[in-house]
Amino acid sequence: MARNDKLPWFRFYTEAFADPKLRRLKPEARWLWVSVLGAARQSPLPGWLLISERVPYGVSDLADYAALTARQVDVALGEFDALGLVEFDRDVGAWRVTGWDERQFESDVSTDRVKRFRERRRNVSETAPDTETDNRTKEVMSDYQGQATCG
Repeated sequence: MARNDKLPWFRFYTEAFADPKLRRLKPEARWLWVSVLGAARQSPLPGWLLISERVPYGVSDLADYAALTARQVDVALGEFDALGLVEFDRDVGAWRVTGWDERQFESDVSTDRVKRFRERRRNVSETAPDTETDNRTKEVMSDYQGQATCG
């Protein structure tokens, strides 16, 4: 793994399942898309398809990474480019995932969120209020216990 040893994950939004751009792709291209996101996350420059700071992913590298053929990757990259999912930067010589920074921001620290959640939990009374279901369960159990002792 490259520079992101502490964050080996990326966000994958469930809206992808309904995204018309992704739905028009063959299943192997959809898998390549997930692989591209994973490779872009592990890149020394997140969002770019770079193996190292000076070595971009080539078609054969992506094919190996995604366990696809080079032909499948070549075709899919062309589709990704046409759909605006990626773009090739000739100056850098590498592919870049479009919209990466808007969707894959680094600042997802849960410490404050967990602290607030735990504080709210402490402030809730220890005894939960009875609900209609709780009351009905007590009635049924009471009837059952009466029948069991009566014979």
